[in-house]
Amino acid sequence: MARGVGRYQPPIPAELDEAVKDGKSFFNPIRNGFVAIKQIRLIDAFGQYRDIDLGTAAILRPLDLQPENRSLDAQFPPVNISGVAQNHLFCLPPRIVQSCRLNFDWLSASNDTIELNAHPASSPVCGWVLPNHLDDSLLIYDQSGLHLGALQSYADNTEKVDWIPARAAESERIGNPHLKAFVAGFLNDTSVNFNAFRSAIDRVLLTIEPADYRQHNARAVLFGRPLALVQASLELELKGLPAQDWSELAFGNQVDQFKDGVPMPKLPDQAFAKVQFPVRLGDLSELNDGLVGYFPYDGQNYTISRSTFQAEDQVDSLLLSPAGGPVRLLMLIDPRAEVHATTGVLPVASIEIPPDQYKDAMENLEFSFLVNPVLSPQDQLRLPLPAETTGQWMFIGGNATSVIPQSSSTPAAFYDKMPAFYEGRLKTGVEENDNSKTN
Repeated sequence: MARGVGRYQPPIPAELDEAVKDGKSFFNPIRNGFVAIKQIRLIDAFGQYRDIDLGTAAILRPLDLQPENRSLDAQFPPVNISGVAQNHLFCLPPRIVQSCRLNFDWLSASNDTIELNAHPASSPVCGWVLPNHLDDSLLIYDQSGLHLGALQSYADNTEKVDWIPARAAESERIGNPHLKAFVAGFLNDTSVNFNAFRSAIDRVLLTIEPADYRQHNARAVLFGRPLALVQASLELELKGLPAQDWSELAFGNQVDQFKDGVPMPKLPDQAFAKVQFPVRLGDLSELNDGLVGYFPYDGQNYTISRSTFQAEDQVDSLLLSPAGGPVRLLMLIDPRAEVHATTGVLPVASIEIPPDQYKDAMENLEFSFLVNPVLSPQDQLRLPLPAETTGQWMFIGGNATSVIPQSSSTPAAFYDKMPAFYEGRLKTGVEENDNSKTN
């Protein structure tokens, strides 16, 4: 029967072998405890040493590692170790004893099962979001940088969020399902939450300064930084099957429960693989962290209107367990920076998007904003324009498209003839030889 048990059970991980093989230690797959300082000896480069008298030495310890501070909580009883002074103890944070890692990977925008690789088709970018400070709106673009429309709220009694398409014939054409879910989430929400999300974007961007940051041109004065809507997955993965209790007591209980014709009962593992650990995405203290907001996927929909800029008394973390499998989520990020994931039980994980996956799309972004009404002569549209170094300004109103000269400068004046009202959108970012995008 012993040979049968050996074939049935997976090998015990080396990390737990020494702890439970003699049957005298407890099975602790998630360890926690204390470090006790009993002796300190200082040795210089010449081998000379000096023992420090712990009775008079003052040892500096971080507040979160002091057992006496935790003892103030009823969940943590006082710790007393014979022969060790209370101020010589350090708390050890929880750790998973078995080898474990945090998988933080990009997912293809077009296929949820494909991870990011060298092929351009595997890009995680589902679309682009650009804060428009003139209209208090969010401009929405597809993966290639084509302008699809804008999300905008109005101060009316309905408090709705409206979708303003960039082209009337393409009002419903949002090809990527994840980008479409992002837009639909705000359309089904209130303008209060939408405006709060826009404000959160502006506040978080103040803490983001990518390592390859370049000075913004004059266009960025009117518009915010382009943000990429990307898809990623998070997973806590154990090395092999969950470790089991191989102590003599556990094995004896297994033998006692064995019956002929009944499968051998499993050795206990304390269900530690089902323990959920909080995962914090983003780091506001890290300038090179580009996360602005994230939206978990619950199997059917994304939880929209969640951002990393929370009040100090709010804790908003994902919960992962080794047995829970991967978790999909959408993230709104500055693609030039990294994104960090912190668990507290594993090293911090970070990922970034290669520049060749987003550089062309960022350069192709077109910018437009609503202008109405505009008073101008009936035979010529005149508008004062901000300084712009690339492309042209175009006015799109109804079925007409007017190209406004780059050097257009119209001082305030009264016109000789009756002026006309113009309503439409002012658009820039179009090269001089490119008129196809405005037709």
